[in-house]
Amino acid sequence: MINFKTEHIRIEWNSGKLDNRLKLIVLAVAEKLALDYNCVLFITSIFRKGDKGVHGAWRGVDIRTHNLLPGEAQDLTDWINNNFVYDLKRLNMKTAILHTVGGKSRLHIHLQTCYGKTDSWS
Repeated sequence: MINFKTEHIRIEWNSGKLDNRLKLIVLAVAEKLALDYNCVLFITSIFRKGDKGVHGAWRGVDIRTHNLLPGEAQDLTDWINNNFVYDLKRLNMKTAILHTVGGKSRLHIHLQTCYGKTDSWS
């Protein structure tokens, strides 16, 4: 199950514009959260108009972590990065980044996919 911060974000999720690889990653993370942490995935951001980064290219999703213990959020981030490679040519880049939101102490996980084909990892 996936919850959305706003109805607008739900519409973005269902628009068909989100990178297909990213959608598969989000669905895998939702399943992991449900099975291992008994939590529901909560999406707080997808598309950002005018953003020159991954959110502006439909290749970025932010998810809440405040329903997880601090160590669990890091464990989930590590699981994502161990199972989904951002770019085989740039192994230093990560699919999941755990960081604070707006300088606050609240954490979220930023998920991203690299540019290129949006329907496969090849």
